[in-house]
Amino acid sequence: MTITFDLDRYCSYLIAIEAERALGEFAQHPPLPVSPIRFQHPPDPQVELSVMMPVWQPAAPALERALRGLAAQDFGGIAHEIVVADDASASDVARRCFERARLPNARFTRHETNQGGIGNFNWCLAAARGRWIHLLHQDDWVEPGFYTALLRGATVDPATDLRFCRTRLREEPEGRTRLMFDEAPAAGVLDGFLERQVMSQRIQFAGAIFTRRAVEAVGGFDPEIGPAADWEFWARIGSRFKVHYEPAQLATYVLHPASWTNRGAAGFADACAFQRYHRALQRMLGYVEAAKRRATATGFFRNMLRRVLNIAVAHRQAGTPQAGRPVAEALFVGCREAGLLPDVERILFGIA
Repeated sequence: MTITFDLDRYCSYLIAIEAERALGEFAQHPPLPVSPIRFQHPPDPQVELSVMMPVWQPAAPALERALRGLAAQDFGGIAHEIVVADDASASDVARRCFERARLPNARFTRHETNQGGIGNFNWCLAAARGRWIHLLHQDDWVEPGFYTALLRGATVDPATDLRFCRTRLREEPEGRTRLMFDEAPAAGVLDGFLERQVMSQRIQFAGAIFTRRAVEAVGGFDPEIGPAADWEFWARIGSRFKVHYEPAQLATYVLHPASWTNRGAAGFADACAFQRYHRALQRMLGYVEAAKRRATATGFFRNMLRRVLNIAVAHRQAGTPQAGRPVAEALFVGCREAGLLPDVERILFGIA
């Protein structure tokens, strides 16, 4: 017997199966907690803000753009430090850019051996001395007023430990821009952040600051979940602390093929990397109230299905349609095992 669904019903069916599977897996194997961060220094009462910049093999124009964004800041009396941490790059580009920038209150360090992306992020957390921490990638930048808006804004609740602005996404080399979600019409404490964050990534590094206190409470980035590590990190903080949102677009996050997120096994379009999103979801479900887990898992898979379809379209446009099915199979494990997962490229484009 053959049963025919329209596409919307079929996608809803896939999502429901995967959400149920994820809930069952969570119930059987609750995830272990993330390792704590061991700070290198005690908190320095003279430093309110630590701007930490992990870099590796940077392109000079992009890194200089990021450093110019820091040089253009009016810190408005915010006592700060800037640390550029080079992850054992093969060239001296990062050091030369840093020296040319001549930033006050800044220092440069170079690791003797490569720590990897997540390793360098966690090193930056451990090296921070300030009450507040900002991790700024080498390709990204902040607009004038970013720090004063998030640290001195009139609507900022001092009890918030994670604060972020609406961030621009810039695709390079094309130069196209778009915006992250508009979470609220006005600045203030963001209600319902945790469930939104578990369903889909709401924050980019460039647009967020967070407290050392939060890191002490929840730990650092989990290397086991690769490109989803920040997604899960923001959810973990949001499960314990209040979150502030600033709708002004004061930061830009750059997307390009050579970025850490898109390189090799970290890349979103890689089937093995997509399996790590299951680990992220399992961990994040532990932060959500039991009564909200099914709806949250459903939203997560709806978002991830959208990503799979976008990847299928991108590969089709690039002339590599065979990439669609492995990515879908890595994500929709329950449907694959039940024999219910079709070839994404064939369904979308009629490819034999």
